[in-house]
Amino acid sequence: MVLKLRILRGKLLDPRGHSAGQEIVVRANRFLIGTAPNCHLRCASRLVGRYHCAVESEADRVVLHDGGNITGTYLNGGRLEGSACLFHGDRLRVGRLELEVVMVAEPQSNPGAIQPSRRATMRPTMQRATA
Repeated sequence: MVLKLRILRGKLLDPRGHSAGQEIVVRANRFLIGTAPNCHLRCASRLVGRYHCAVESEADRVVLHDGGNITGTYLNGGRLEGSACLFHGDRLRVGRLELEVVMVAEPQSNPGAIQPSRRATMRPTMQRATA
């Protein structure tokens, strides 16, 4: 599964200039959101703590952990207390930054499938009709 965060509203401290509509691929097992220099997603707001919250990819689920900031982390409109599982379409708010969770299934590879090689590829041949 590929996990992405789509920016719905707000500003980031990001040299690539992510803005509304952009999607950020979550590649780290523990993805930090905050204002600290080592956060994966850095917010441009005084309402966001240094380590405001974290998204963790576990074996079969994705969990959002609140960092205990006074302004809170909001999930689907309600204030998060502790941790909660994330699902496709969930919305989180950190300060003025609003994000949507996007989960995309990775294509299944079939290791047992026979892959044709160039030599094995057969080309149809034309035969002349005989009268």
